[in-house]
Amino acid sequence: MSVERQGGRREADATRRRILDAAKSEFAALGYAGARVDAIAQAAKVNKRMIYHYFDSKRGLYREVYRRQVVAHGQFTADNPADPVDALPYWYEEVHRDPEWTRLLGWEALTEQSLGSVGAEELRRNYEGAVAWIRQSQDAGMLDPALDPELYLLLTIAMNMFPSAMPQVTRSVVSADPTDEEFRERWRVFIIDVARRLRPP
Repeated sequence: MSVERQGGRREADATRRRILDAAKSEFAALGYAGARVDAIAQAAKVNKRMIYHYFDSKRGLYREVYRRQVVAHGQFTADNPADPVDALPYWYEEVHRDPEWTRLLGWEALTEQSLGSVGAEELRRNYEGAVAWIRQSQDAGMLDPALDPELYLLLTIAMNMFPSAMPQVTRSVVSADPTDEEFRERWRVFIIDVARRLRPP
């Protein structure tokens, strides 16, 4: 490949990443229905026609944003710490690092009937890997084997995502915003304590 073609490919890849980053923020803030392609183009500093060139449609763009998120979080699943006591705060920090992912999941839950379950198969594979990790933790004596692995996964997802997914509830219960460092440390200590209490008796 010539230097000129390599430069063109790098520029195209950079443009595509800018569009996806801008679209992620727009979809997370307003959902699929509320997001505007014009606003995404402006934020990405591209002509709107470029969005259709790369992604065909608004729906195609949304699907690629979601697919990219699922792939990224699948890598975090693969790198999951072996011990559940370490894994809970590991995932909590990931949720805090990428709050737009929590909002995207929330919007998809609200619009699932109209959009179809975007990325359902990819998500299922990620969660199957997480359930397999839970079973390994049980076999290694780090988690009570009496616990249902699938329901334990739902419990850990809820513990890590709920404060950010429902910030108004968090503020009402503890009089603190879920992004406050004091609350985040309090919650981190709490979920570690929960994991320790679920050790085998």
